[in-house]
Amino acid sequence: MRRAVLVRYVLVGLLAFVVIRSGVAPRLPVLRARAATMLTPSGEVTNIRVPAVGIDSRVIEVRQVKREGRMEWQVADYAVGHHAESGVPGGGTNIVLSGHNNINGEVFRRLDELKRGDIVELETRSGASHRYEVKRTRLVLEDGASRQDRLRNARYMKRTATERLTLISCWPYKPWPPYRIIVIAEPVEPALAPT
Repeated sequence: MRRAVLVRYVLVGLLAFVVIRSGVAPRLPVLRARAATMLTPSGEVTNIRVPAVGIDSRVIEVRQVKREGRMEWQVADYAVGHHAESGVPGGGTNIVLSGHNNINGEVFRRLDELKRGDIVELETRSGASHRYEVKRTRLVLEDGASRQDRLRNARYMKRTATERLTLISCWPYKPWPPYRIIVIAEPVEPALAPT
């Protein structure tokens, strides 16, 4: 593990040296975001707070698993799940978090109450706080949707060219929810250092 981290640091250092020497250096924030993505391990997000709807939960890493012949994402019980292959705060791409809305802790029970402008705070292992502002909400049919529609819905979990936060849960609360609610938020300011 230490060797892999050392190799990453060396590679990032060489990349920065070559870019600076070539005179084609991108802006410093872009370099920092790329370096953070390369150097930050999965599981970096530890907590999520959404004061507007009372969400305050720990975050654990979840992965894709094969069920009934198809791949699907695990959903954390009594916690919010950070999709392992998605981004991390400050990494410059899509950070995907999911949670139950009507079972096993109901951590995202009130996700549908979020409004444009509400703030979502993510805390990282280092204690830094990253803030995101809700920009839009989408509902998509999942249970009973065609394979093509499910693949189209998966676009919300893909990597993006700019940083954003995507929150996903089932909807509505009762009866069994056939839809997925997708909340998309964007960074509002640089990370706040731990106090």
